[in-house]
Amino acid sequence: SGAGTGSTTPPTAAGLPSGGSLQKYYGAGPRRTAAWTFTTGNAIEANPGAGGGLVCVASTDNNVYAVNIATRRQAWTFAAGPVTAAPEVVGNVVCLSTSAGHFYALRAADGKRAWDVDASVPATYKRTWAVDGGNVILGTDTTPPQAYDAATGAPGVRYSTQEPYVMALSAAGGVLYAIDAVGVIYAFHAATGAEIWHKQLLGGDDVTGTGLTVDSGSVYTGTVAGALYKIDAASGQVLWTYHPGSGMESAVVVADGVIYLRDNNGTVHAINAANKQPLWAKTATATGIYGQAVAGGRVYYTTALALQALDAKSGDPVWAFSAPNNAELLGNPVVANGLVFIGSSDDGLYAVSA
Repeated sequence: SGAGTGSTTPPTAAGLPSGGSLQKYYGAGPRRTAAWTFTTGNAIEANPGAGGGLVCVASTDNNVYAVNIATRRQAWTFAAGPVTAAPEVVGNVVCLSTSAGHFYALRAADGKRAWDVDASVPATYKRTWAVDGGNVILGTDTTPPQAYDAATGAPGVRYSTQEPYVMALSAAGGVLYAIDAVGVIYAFHAATGAEIWHKQLLGGDDVTGTGLTVDSGSVYTGTVAGALYKIDAASGQVLWTYHPGSGMESAVVVADGVIYLRDNNGTVHAINAANKQPLWAKTATATGIYGQAVAGGRVYYTTALALQALDAKSGDPVWAFSAPNNAELLGNPVVANGLVFIGSSDDGLYAVSA
Protein backbone atom coordinates (compact mmCIF):
# COMPACT_ATOMS: atom_id res chain seq x y z
CA SER A 1 0.00 0.00 0.00
CA GLY A 2 1.01 3.61 -0.44
CA ALA A 3 2.91 5.29 2.37
CA GLY A 4 0.79 7.03 4.95
CA THR A 5 -2.50 5.57 3.79
CA GLY A 6 -3.07 3.71 7.00
CA SER A 7 -4.25 0.75 4.95
CA THR A 8 -3.13 -2.79 5.62
CA THR A 9 -2.08 -5.20 2.90
CA PRO A 10 -4.70 -7.93 2.72
CA PRO A 11 -3.50 -11.45 3.38
CA THR A 12 -2.69 -13.72 0.45
CA ALA A 13 -5.20 -16.40 -0.45
CA ALA A 14 -3.18 -19.06 1.36
CA GLY A 15 -3.24 -17.09 4.59
CA LEU A 16 -6.85 -15.99 4.45
CA PRO A 17 -9.01 -16.80 7.47
CA SER A 18 -12.02 -18.99 6.86
CA GLY A 19 -15.73 -18.44 7.25
CA GLY A 20 -17.47 -15.23 8.19
CA SER A 21 -14.30 -13.26 8.83
CA LEU A 22 -13.67 -13.26 5.09
CA GLN A 23 -16.56 -10.85 4.67
CA LYS A 24 -14.50 -8.00 6.00
CA TYR A 25 -12.20 -8.41 3.00
CA TYR A 26 -14.60 -9.64 0.31
CA GLY A 27 -17.76 -7.80 1.30
CA ALA A 28 -21.27 -9.19 1.62
CA GLY A 29 -24.33 -9.51 -0.58
CA PRO A 30 -24.82 -10.49 -4.23
CA ARG A 31 -21.72 -10.05 -6.41
CA ARG A 32 -21.69 -7.31 -9.02
CA THR A 33 -19.55 -7.21 -12.13
CA ALA A 34 -18.11 -4.03 -13.60
CA ALA A 35 -20.10 -2.15 -16.21
CA TRP A 36 -16.77 -1.13 -17.73
CA THR A 37 -13.10 -0.63 -16.94
CA PHE A 38 -10.59 2.01 -17.98
CA THR A 39 -6.91 1.05 -17.80
CA THR A 40 -4.15 3.47 -16.79
CA GLY A 41 -0.37 3.03 -16.81
CA ASN A 42 0.00 1.83 -13.23
CA ALA A 43 -1.84 1.11 -9.98
CA ILE A 44 -4.52 3.55 -8.86
CA GLU A 45 -4.29 4.43 -5.17
CA ALA A 46 -6.10 7.76 -5.49
CA ASN A 47 -9.60 9.05 -4.95
CA PRO A 48 -11.52 9.59 -8.21
CA GLY A 49 -13.57 12.74 -8.77
CA ALA A 50 -16.51 13.16 -11.15
CA GLY A 51 -18.40 16.06 -12.66
CA GLY A 52 -19.34 17.63 -15.97
CA GLY A 53 -19.60 14.21 -17.62
CA LEU A 54 -16.02 13.31 -16.70
CA VAL A 55 -14.49 10.99 -14.15
CA CYS A 56 -10.93 12.03 -13.27
CA VAL A 57 -8.39 9.96 -11.38
CA ALA A 58 -4.63 9.90 -10.88
CA SER A 59 -2.53 6.81 -11.43
CA THR A 60 0.79 6.04 -9.75
CA ASP A 61 2.25 6.55 -13.24
CA ASN A 62 2.08 10.27 -12.25
CA ASN A 63 -0.63 11.10 -14.78
CA VAL A 64 -4.16 12.30 -14.14
CA TYR A 65 -6.69 10.69 -16.50
CA ALA A 66 -10.00 12.24 -17.52
CA VAL A 67 -12.49 9.73 -18.90
CA ASN A 68 -15.70 10.68 -20.69
CA ILE A 69 -18.34 8.72 -18.77
CA ALA A 70 -20.76 8.48 -21.71
CA THR A 71 -18.22 7.23 -24.27
CA ARG A 72 -15.98 5.42 -21.73
CA ARG A 73 -13.00 6.83 -23.61
CA GLN A 74 -10.05 8.88 -22.46
CA ALA A 75 -10.70 12.61 -22.85
CA TRP A 76 -7.16 13.65 -21.90
CA THR A 77 -4.24 13.04 -19.55
CA PHE A 78 -2.07 15.48 -17.64
CA ALA A 79 1.35 14.75 -16.13
CA ALA A 80 0.93 16.28 -12.67
CA GLY A 81 3.12 14.05 -10.52
CA PRO A 82 1.71 12.17 -7.51
CA VAL A 83 -1.96 13.05 -6.91
CA THR A 84 -4.18 11.25 -4.39
CA ALA A 85 -6.97 13.75 -3.58
CA ALA A 86 -10.05 13.64 -5.80
CA PRO A 87 -9.99 16.19 -8.65
CA GLU A 88 -12.98 18.56 -8.71
CA VAL A 89 -14.75 19.99 -11.75
CA VAL A 90 -15.46 23.70 -11.22
CA GLY A 91 -17.20 25.29 -14.19
CA ASN A 92 -14.93 24.76 -17.19
CA VAL A 93 -11.84 23.67 -15.26
CA VAL A 94 -10.74 20.58 -13.35
CA CYS A 95 -9.02 21.49 -10.06
CA LEU A 96 -6.43 19.20 -8.51
CA SER A 97 -3.46 19.37 -6.17
CA THR A 98 -0.42 17.15 -5.90
CA SER A 99 0.95 15.38 -2.85
CA ALA A 100 3.63 18.10 -2.82
CA GLY A 101 0.98 20.83 -2.76
CA HIS A 102 1.11 22.14 -6.32
CA PHE A 103 -2.38 23.25 -7.36
CA TYR A 104 -3.53 23.06 -11.00
CA ALA A 105 -6.64 24.27 -12.78
CA LEU A 106 -6.89 22.38 -16.09
CA ARG A 107 -9.30 23.11 -18.91
CA ALA A 108 -12.00 20.43 -18.71
CA ALA A 109 -12.30 20.35 -22.50
CA ASP A 110 -8.71 19.36 -23.29
CA GLY A 111 -6.71 19.05 -20.03
CA LYS A 112 -4.46 21.99 -20.88
CA ARG A 113 -3.22 24.07 -17.94
CA ALA A 114 -5.39 27.14 -17.35
CA TRP A 115 -3.35 28.28 -14.32
CA ASP A 116 -1.48 26.88 -11.35
CA VAL A 117 0.00 27.97 -8.03
CA ASP A 118 2.45 26.37 -5.64
CA ALA A 119 0.55 26.20 -2.35
CA SER A 120 3.06 23.85 -0.63
CA VAL A 121 0.23 22.26 1.36
CA PRO A 122 0.27 18.51 0.63
CA ALA A 123 -3.09 17.27 -0.69
CA THR A 124 -2.94 13.75 0.72
CA TYR A 125 -6.23 11.99 -0.11
CA LYS A 126 -8.18 15.09 0.94
CA ARG A 127 -8.81 18.29 -0.98
CA THR A 128 -6.91 21.31 0.29
CA TRP A 129 -9.18 23.81 -1.41
CA ALA A 130 -12.77 25.01 -1.20
CA VAL A 131 -15.10 26.17 -3.97
CA ASP A 132 -17.48 29.13 -3.71
CA GLY A 133 -19.37 29.73 -6.94
CA GLY A 134 -16.76 30.47 -9.59
CA ASN A 135 -13.98 30.92 -7.06
CA VAL A 136 -11.46 28.45 -5.68
CA ILE A 137 -10.12 29.21 -2.19
CA LEU A 138 -6.62 27.92 -1.41
CA GLY A 139 -4.45 27.91 1.66
CA THR A 140 -0.66 27.96 1.49
CA ASP A 141 1.87 27.00 4.13
CA THR A 142 2.81 30.63 4.85
CA THR A 143 -0.19 32.81 3.95
CA PRO A 144 -3.87 32.87 4.95
CA PRO A 145 -6.44 31.44 2.51
CA GLN A 146 -6.93 33.33 -0.75
CA ALA A 147 -9.70 33.21 -3.36
CA TYR A 148 -8.83 32.80 -7.04
CA ASP A 149 -11.06 33.01 -10.08
CA ALA A 150 -11.37 29.34 -11.05
CA ALA A 151 -11.32 30.08 -14.78
CA THR A 152 -8.45 32.59 -14.92
CA GLY A 153 -6.51 32.27 -11.65
CA ALA A 154 -6.95 36.00 -10.94
CA PRO A 155 -6.48 36.48 -7.18
CA GLY A 156 -9.44 37.70 -5.14
CA VAL A 157 -10.02 38.29 -1.44
CA ARG A 158 -7.93 36.95 1.45
CA TYR A 159 -9.30 35.46 4.65
CA SER A 160 -7.39 36.47 7.75
CA THR A 161 -6.66 33.59 10.13
CA GLN A 162 -4.55 33.85 13.29
CA GLU A 163 -2.30 31.03 12.12
CA PRO A 164 -1.76 31.25 8.34
CA TYR A 165 -1.55 27.48 7.81
CA VAL A 166 -5.10 26.18 7.43
CA MET A 167 -5.80 22.49 8.10
CA ALA A 168 -9.25 22.38 6.47
CA LEU A 169 -11.49 24.55 4.29
CA SER A 170 -15.09 24.24 3.13
CA ALA A 171 -17.51 26.72 1.58
CA ALA A 172 -21.32 26.56 1.59
CA GLY A 173 -24.07 29.13 1.25
CA GLY A 174 -21.66 31.97 0.59
CA VAL A 175 -19.69 31.26 3.79
CA LEU A 176 -16.14 29.91 4.06
CA TYR A 177 -15.38 27.74 7.09
CA ALA A 178 -11.77 27.04 8.03
CA ILE A 179 -9.72 25.46 10.83
CA ASP A 180 -6.22 26.80 11.30
CA ALA A 181 -3.15 24.96 12.59
CA VAL A 182 -3.78 25.98 16.21
CA GLY A 183 -7.34 24.61 16.19
CA VAL A 184 -9.31 27.84 15.75
CA ILE A 185 -12.41 27.46 13.56
CA TYR A 186 -13.63 30.45 11.50
CA ALA A 187 -16.56 31.54 9.40
CA PHE A 188 -16.01 34.24 6.75
CA HIS A 189 -18.22 35.90 4.16
CA ALA A 190 -16.76 34.18 1.10
CA ALA A 191 -17.33 37.15 -1.22
CA THR A 192 -15.75 39.84 0.97
CA GLY A 193 -13.40 37.99 3.33
CA ALA A 194 -15.10 39.59 6.35
CA GLU A 195 -15.03 37.39 9.44
CA ILE A 196 -18.39 36.29 10.84
CA TRP A 197 -17.06 34.48 13.93
CA HIS A 198 -14.16 32.42 15.23
CA LYS A 199 -13.82 29.99 18.15
CA GLN A 200 -11.05 27.91 19.68
CA LEU A 201 -12.25 24.40 18.84
CA LEU A 202 -9.26 22.06 19.15
CA GLY A 203 -6.33 22.21 21.53
CA GLY A 204 -3.16 20.36 22.38
CA ASP A 205 -2.13 17.76 19.84
CA ASP A 206 -5.60 17.14 18.39
CA VAL A 207 -6.17 18.15 14.77
CA THR A 208 -8.95 17.66 12.25
CA GLY A 209 -8.55 14.43 10.32
CA THR A 210 -11.72 14.58 8.25
CA GLY A 211 -11.79 18.14 6.97
CA LEU A 212 -15.03 20.12 7.29
CA THR A 213 -18.49 19.01 6.14
CA VAL A 214 -21.33 21.55 6.03
CA ASP A 215 -24.97 20.44 6.03
CA SER A 216 -28.30 22.01 7.07
CA GLY A 217 -26.83 24.81 9.19
CA SER A 218 -24.20 22.68 10.91
CA VAL A 219 -20.49 22.10 10.41
CA TYR A 220 -18.95 18.71 11.21
CA THR A 221 -15.34 17.74 11.77
CA GLY A 222 -13.73 14.58 13.12
CA THR A 223 -10.31 14.53 14.73
CA VAL A 224 -7.32 12.18 14.74
CA ALA A 225 -7.81 11.73 18.50
CA GLY A 226 -11.35 10.45 17.91
CA ALA A 227 -13.89 13.23 18.51
CA LEU A 228 -16.63 14.17 16.05
CA TYR A 229 -17.90 17.74 16.55
CA LYS A 230 -21.21 19.17 15.42
CA ILE A 231 -20.92 22.97 15.31
CA ASP A 232 -23.64 25.57 14.78
CA ALA A 233 -22.75 27.21 11.45
CA ALA A 234 -24.27 30.55 12.48
CA SER A 235 -22.48 30.97 15.82
CA GLY A 236 -19.58 28.51 16.01
CA GLN A 237 -20.98 26.93 19.17
CA VAL A 238 -20.33 23.20 19.61
CA LEU A 239 -23.75 21.48 19.67
CA TRP A 240 -22.47 18.02 20.58
CA THR A 241 -19.46 15.72 20.49
CA TYR A 242 -19.46 12.03 19.53
CA HIS A 243 -16.69 9.47 20.09
CA PRO A 244 -16.72 6.50 17.67
CA GLY A 245 -13.93 4.78 19.60
CA SER A 246 -11.12 5.56 17.17
CA GLY A 247 -9.57 8.46 15.29
CA MET A 248 -11.02 9.64 11.97
CA GLU A 249 -9.10 10.54 8.83
CA SER A 250 -11.64 10.26 6.00
CA ALA A 251 -14.32 12.79 5.13
CA VAL A 252 -17.62 12.81 7.01
CA VAL A 253 -20.73 12.58 4.80
CA VAL A 254 -24.17 13.86 5.86
CA ALA A 255 -27.30 12.82 3.95
CA ASP A 256 -31.00 12.92 4.86
CA GLY A 257 -30.31 13.78 8.50
CA VAL A 258 -27.78 10.98 8.98
CA ILE A 259 -24.02 11.31 9.50
CA TYR A 260 -21.85 8.64 7.90
CA LEU A 261 -18.27 8.34 9.07
CA ARG A 262 -15.52 5.78 8.93
CA ASP A 263 -13.12 5.47 11.83
CA ASN A 264 -9.51 4.36 11.66
CA ASN A 265 -10.47 0.82 12.67
CA GLY A 266 -12.44 0.67 9.41
CA THR A 267 -15.87 0.69 11.07
CA VAL A 268 -18.57 2.58 9.17
CA HIS A 269 -20.96 4.44 11.51
CA ALA A 270 -24.40 5.88 10.79
CA ILE A 271 -25.45 8.45 13.40
CA ASN A 272 -28.59 10.55 13.78
CA ALA A 273 -27.43 14.11 13.05
CA ALA A 274 -29.97 15.68 15.42
CA ASN A 275 -29.11 13.80 18.60
CA LYS A 276 -25.95 11.77 17.76
CA GLN A 277 -27.75 8.47 18.46
CA PRO A 278 -26.03 5.55 16.68
CA LEU A 279 -28.27 3.99 14.02
CA TRP A 280 -25.97 1.20 12.84
CA ALA A 281 -22.31 0.30 12.47
CA LYS A 282 -20.51 -2.08 10.13
CA THR A 283 -17.02 -3.42 10.78
CA ALA A 284 -14.65 -3.63 7.82
CA THR A 285 -10.92 -3.68 7.22
CA ALA A 286 -9.02 -0.65 8.43
CA THR A 287 -8.29 1.38 5.31
CA GLY A 288 -7.43 4.61 7.11
CA ILE A 289 -7.88 7.61 4.87
CA TYR A 290 -10.31 5.87 2.50
CA GLY A 291 -13.85 6.82 3.44
CA GLN A 292 -17.29 6.37 1.95
CA ALA A 293 -19.62 7.85 -0.65
CA VAL A 294 -23.34 8.21 -0.01
CA ALA A 295 -25.83 8.58 -2.89
CA GLY A 296 -29.29 7.36 -3.82
CA GLY A 297 -29.96 5.82 -0.42
CA ARG A 298 -26.78 3.74 -0.45
CA VAL A 299 -23.38 3.87 1.21
CA TYR A 300 -20.30 2.77 -0.75
CA TYR A 301 -16.83 2.03 0.61
CA THR A 302 -13.88 -0.30 0.03
CA THR A 303 -12.93 -3.28 2.19
CA ALA A 304 -9.47 -3.72 0.60
CA LEU A 305 -10.66 -6.49 -1.74
CA ALA A 306 -14.23 -5.35 -2.40
CA LEU A 307 -16.39 -2.35 -3.13
CA GLN A 308 -19.29 -2.70 -0.69
CA ALA A 309 -22.76 -1.19 -1.14
CA LEU A 310 -25.02 -0.93 1.91
CA ASP A 311 -28.57 0.28 2.39
CA ALA A 312 -28.07 3.71 3.94
CA LYS A 313 -31.03 3.36 6.32
CA SER A 314 -30.47 -0.15 7.65
CA GLY A 315 -26.78 -0.78 6.98
CA ASP A 316 -27.71 -4.08 5.30
CA PRO A 317 -25.52 -5.19 2.38
CA VAL A 318 -26.99 -4.59 -1.08
CA TRP A 319 -24.11 -5.86 -3.24
CA ALA A 320 -20.34 -6.22 -3.36
CA PHE A 321 -17.86 -5.98 -6.24
CA SER A 322 -14.38 -7.51 -6.38
CA ALA A 323 -11.80 -6.87 -9.08
CA PRO A 324 -10.38 -9.85 -11.00
CA ASN A 325 -7.45 -11.69 -9.40
CA ASN A 326 -8.19 -10.18 -5.96
CA ALA A 327 -6.66 -6.84 -6.92
CA GLU A 328 -6.86 -4.28 -4.13
CA LEU A 329 -9.54 -1.62 -4.53
CA LEU A 330 -7.97 1.55 -3.25
CA GLY A 331 -9.50 4.96 -2.74
CA ASN A 332 -12.72 6.65 -1.81
CA PRO A 333 -15.44 5.72 -4.32
CA VAL A 334 -17.35 8.42 -6.19
CA VAL A 335 -20.87 8.14 -7.62
CA ALA A 336 -21.91 9.82 -10.89
CA ASN A 337 -24.22 9.05 -13.82
CA GLY A 338 -25.64 5.97 -12.09
CA LEU A 339 -22.18 4.43 -11.64
CA VAL A 340 -19.78 3.96 -8.74
CA PHE A 341 -16.12 4.54 -9.66
CA ILE A 342 -13.18 3.02 -7.79
CA GLY A 343 -9.50 2.57 -8.62
CA SER A 344 -7.56 -0.66 -8.31
CA SER A 345 -4.03 -1.94 -7.81
CA ASP A 346 -4.40 -3.69 -11.19
CA ASP A 347 -4.16 -0.28 -12.97
CA GLY A 348 -7.90 -0.19 -13.65
CA LEU A 349 -10.59 2.37 -12.92
CA TYR A 350 -13.78 0.35 -12.46
CA ALA A 351 -17.29 1.61 -13.16
CA VAL A 352 -19.91 -0.45 -11.33
CA SER A 353 -23.67 0.02 -11.67
CA ALA A 354 -24.90 1.86 -8.57
